[in-house]
Amino acid sequence: MRHTTKYLLLAITCILFIAIYFPLPKGLMTIIASAAIIMSLIIMNPPTRGIALTLYSGPLFGIMFMLWGIPLPGYITAVILGFIILRKNLKEFFLEKNVIIALIVVFFLFFLFFLIGPMHEYSITKIIRIIIIGTITGFSWMICFKSDHIETTQLARYILLTSLFIISASFDFFSFTRPNSFFDFDFFRNSFRHMINQPPFTYHTVGIPALESFAFLLCTKHLKKLKEFSNILLLILCLFIIAIAQARQAIVGVLAVVVLRVFIEKRIGTIQKVFAILFFSSLIIYGILSLGSEAVEKSLTAQNSAELLNRDYTAINEQTNMQSDEMLFGKGLGGYSKTGERSYPHNIILELYYETGAIGILIFTTLLLLPFIQNPRKLTRSSKSDFYMLIPITCLLIRALASSDLTENITFISAIIVLAYASYPHKRFKKTNTILI
Repeated sequence: MRHTTKYLLLAITCILFIAIYFPLPKGLMTIIASAAIIMSLIIMNPPTRGIALTLYSGPLFGIMFMLWGIPLPGYITAVILGFIILRKNLKEFFLEKNVIIALIVVFFLFFLFFLIGPMHEYSITKIIRIIIIGTITGFSWMICFKSDHIETTQLARYILLTSLFIISASFDFFSFTRPNSFFDFDFFRNSFRHMINQPPFTYHTVGIPALESFAFLLCTKHLKKLKEFSNILLLILCLFIIAIAQARQAIVGVLAVVVLRVFIEKRIGTIQKVFAILFFSSLIIYGILSLGSEAVEKSLTAQNSAELLNRDYTAINEQTNMQSDEMLFGKGLGGYSKTGERSYPHNIILELYYETGAIGILIFTTLLLLPFIQNPRKLTRSSKSDFYMLIPITCLLIRALASSDLTENITFISAIIVLAYASYPHKRFKKTNTILI
């Protein structure tokens, strides 16, 4: 039954992709995507389902509940359901004292910088979200690392379905334009320009999950799994969805993920790795250049970093202009915002420098990187479910360097802490049933 459902979901995923180019009756595409997401959660085993809910369902549930008129907070609902499913794994988390201590130190440091900051509405919201989201994601990444039941293919398909749900909703609820042809990769991003009322998502909401899905497919230690037809098809769909989204960080992320996966492969020699990296890099770069999209063209013809990254760095430079006495400790958590409204430089390094100063950068860098300097092999550690943690974490890093603020990018910090400080997985988890609990 579970095997049949798996192929049924694969067929539905393909139908949703085809429906981008051959429209279904209004509303049907979103209904199918919603049903596929629920089915995908049901057939997962409990640990994978819990991870899907706590790490990859919050924004999705928020948008889904809003569109379907469900009077519940989507993010909170996803996290609560995830924690209910993962409740038996709480003991494993609390046994990892080094991880807990590192998280507490990070939260304490952010709290100290909060005390020297403006303490306005954004600062208060920021410190609360950093602690709550950091704890939730730290626990979730710990289960990812320590459980031997995480099904990366199931997780990858689920994350890809979240991207397809957003695309479906964009047509059914927000009247996005349809592509003019199979190779029209500009239609989705360009549709935002014509929106009077902006939808509760962006092209990043589609591109980044597709990249994360791509990463979870490639992160397995058992590359023979990638020869399966279903996985090859999912990889191709991921690449097409990334091309449709036109999120440049996701496009660049494909190259980063592939190069990193080849680099950490232990079963091939250095010469083979060099040739493989050159081959795949050339292939991906050729593919990117062949897209013929406006986003890629603008990046290639950019005259400065502001045009390249689509950021107003003049405004950022004015806002991050610090006095000499502020360079050591920054302006405090949330200090980038002068009005108390959410404002950030779309780069975790700039954000840390401006709000925690050179001292903060030094402390956080030492805390996060020292374990890897002492033992570089930690970077390529595989989880108990035999996948390389660094691959999906790389997607978080790419996002942290190009978008959002610490309230979301704390996920990257908590994931790095787990990889750096968690003990190597031992046989502690008991076998669990694969049926919905």
